[in-house]
Amino acid sequence: MEQIGTILSMIFVFVCSHFFDKWKQKRDAKNKAENLPILLNKEALIREKIQNKIIKLQGYTGANRVNLFEYTNGSYTHSGISLQYSQCTYECTDDTTVGLLSTFKNVPIGEFMPILNNLNNSKKGWTIVTSKDENIAIANIQKKYRTQSSYCFRLTDVVWDGVVSLDWVHEQKCLSEEMLNEIKIIISQISELQLKLKR
Repeated sequence: MEQIGTILSMIFVFVCSHFFDKWKQKRDAKNKAENLPILLNKEALIREKIQNKIIKLQGYTGANRVNLFEYTNGSYTHSGISLQYSQCTYECTDDTTVGLLSTFKNVPIGEFMPILNNLNNSKKGWTIVTSKDENIAIANIQKKYRTQSSYCFRLTDVVWDGVVSLDWVHEQKCLSEEMLNEIKIIISQISELQLKLKR
């Protein structure tokens, strides 16, 4: 009789633990589903803030186009060469300028290396490129994207964390030191927001 009682208690514990596990799984799934909109809303709010900063840059500087470019390592060739790509993730343009946002996706960065190297080595954190640049490769890029002059800013100390480009299509532009300092403040705010997205 004692053995039957032990067996019944073991069966009871097993059944209860099974139901408890099922209940816990359902509760965890429900909590995850309830928290998902909060995470998506938080991410959407951060992305909206970044876009607003891009719009602010365009309005403040009068640039025809402002873009944020991000970089990815992509994959590797058989010989081990990294295939790095760039894509435009945020943009604001005026009414006269064609945007790049919809077409500038997974673009190999090879042709942009002269600009990226200049920017990465810049102690100021920015560089200016023009359609009349001495470097023919840089001048050709500017002509390809129908841009007279561009100010390119790193988001952080390294270019691979992202670049904000302010483009003037119809004129060569020279920004004042005061304006450049104000732009750097906005760029650092964008960088902080980008970091929040990665967390």
